[in-house]
Amino acid sequence: MHTAQFENWLREVAGLSAGTVGSRLNNCKRLERYEGDLDEHFDADGMAILLARLTYSTTDERQGVPTLHRVPIDGNRRTGTATLKSAAVLYKQFRESHAAPFAHQTHETFRRRPRSPWDRDSLFETDGRMEMFESWLLERTQLSTGSVGSYVANCKRLERYEGNLDDHFNRDRMASLLARLTYSTADERYGVWPRHDVPISGNLRDGTATLKSSATLYGYFLQNVLGDSEPATRPTRPTVESNDTSRSRPAPAHGRDSEYESQREYWWHRIINRKSRDKQRQDPILDDYDDLENAEALTEQVLMARMAGQRSKTRKWTSDRARHRHAGARGREESWPNWEYPRDEQILSLAKVLTPFIRFLRPDIVAAVADDNRQRSSEWRDKFNDFGIEPDVYLWDGSPCAFPGIRRYAGSNEIAWFRKRIASDEYTPPDCLDLDDNDFPKHLWAFVFTGRPFRKKGPPDYRLAHLADHKDHNNRWREQFDVELGAIAEPPPLYGLFTSPANAVYLPSNFLTPTDFSESLRQLILQQAYLLYGSVCRPAPPPLVAKKKPDSAWNPKHFEWGQPVGTTSNLPRFLEWRSAEIDKAFAKRWGI
Repeated sequence: MHTAQFENWLREVAGLSAGTVGSRLNNCKRLERYEGDLDEHFDADGMAILLARLTYSTTDERQGVPTLHRVPIDGNRRTGTATLKSAAVLYKQFRESHAAPFAHQTHETFRRRPRSPWDRDSLFETDGRMEMFESWLLERTQLSTGSVGSYVANCKRLERYEGNLDDHFNRDRMASLLARLTYSTADERYGVWPRHDVPISGNLRDGTATLKSSATLYGYFLQNVLGDSEPATRPTRPTVESNDTSRSRPAPAHGRDSEYESQREYWWHRIINRKSRDKQRQDPILDDYDDLENAEALTEQVLMARMAGQRSKTRKWTSDRARHRHAGARGREESWPNWEYPRDEQILSLAKVLTPFIRFLRPDIVAAVADDNRQRSSEWRDKFNDFGIEPDVYLWDGSPCAFPGIRRYAGSNEIAWFRKRIASDEYTPPDCLDLDDNDFPKHLWAFVFTGRPFRKKGPPDYRLAHLADHKDHNNRWREQFDVELGAIAEPPPLYGLFTSPANAVYLPSNFLTPTDFSESLRQLILQQAYLLYGSVCRPAPPPLVAKKKPDSAWNPKHFEWGQPVGTTSNLPRFLEWRSAEIDKAFAKRWGI
């Protein structure tokens, strides 16, 4: 264990008190005495197995189940195990945050940051500047004390990894920094790594958005403190055509612009200064992610226009919006041109190029998941029935579903519940134990190739694609499957296909998800999956069966396919880890 660096991280990054830091260090040392070196656990599987052994629920306590770990506990076993687990989770987060580069720094080193002449008269260290920033937030905004403290901490964290914020402001009004702190839903969907250097534990998009909001607030604070004093030259804001933020142009003269001021004040009160509808929420800026994502771009245009002295750009933005509205009204009689669409034979040629690069898991890997489901089926079915969840949705006979009970969120209520904007006592998603964005289908692949859970970054230049629809809305099962003879009912919801390894492949990223737009290509890959896995599992719940293979040019036998990939060496570790994850999902539904 990196004791000194971990202690430093607990103080500076986690922000724990001296007493709590000492307790967590002692917990970790005690863990190492009985369970082995924590760094070895992290390097082996990201501490997944150790954390699974440190899981001990109230049900285990009630039934007198012994703990899985070897650490002796004096007192309550559940609370003692929970204390050890929280210390292990902190050490895991420390390792994930790549704290090692700061091993040579001490607590005092972190506090002495480069100075910046932001007030033109005197120099302040980081703490002094942040105290003034904190006072400004408390005086000029309606943010709570807790939110103000969070923004100040975020700015200090940004400076630790990205450099002095005042220097960023003086250099280009933070344009390049804010560009690096932009991380969209598309970036998240395709596993793009953030462009900034700040380590984030948890959701990358949410964490990056929080840092960006803090940097925007700090820039606005500096603008208010500096007033109209500006450097002689200004950089042009980065565009799609040019990412070079080092070029600058003369600044236009400043003056009061009523149009600009009204927009600035509107967005300031709408986004930055608004009150939270729920007093329990600590951060009104992140109160509504969907509204924030759409409005943040507009807010930036207003704030950055002021910071870069581009008042005419703001006026142009306003007039463009009005012009587009009028153009939309005039243009209702117009229509898009009818561009030529690829012919069937051209799509067939594309398929012949693509199929050798499609990556299927080896059938024996899928078979191992299906066999484990058969062994655990009776236990899990009873628990599903307790929650009113139809077991056959996930655990049909021969099911290869990797995480029974986990499905993709759908609809605004489920997205809000997943992002913890709705409490469980207000809303419970139906037919599932828990919801997921798109990580759980990738965990099996990650264990097979890396020996640890998926960590928001998959194989370079490849992305996961589902074959058959697994959601309710606009599900195409009638086009994708046949129904077995004698069936008297439609299939249950197809949620079990979400994490099924028989229903997912990795495709090259540069093919732009052709399975989403070509039904023929999607059906071709699904038929090949049935050929691979039909003998070791039942890829879809009854009464669905594979469509008959066409005798046309789209028959899978007419295509070249790559060899299935992966090994079974890490499967025992995966099956143990997934069992712990499913147990956690049950515990979450029980409110434990």
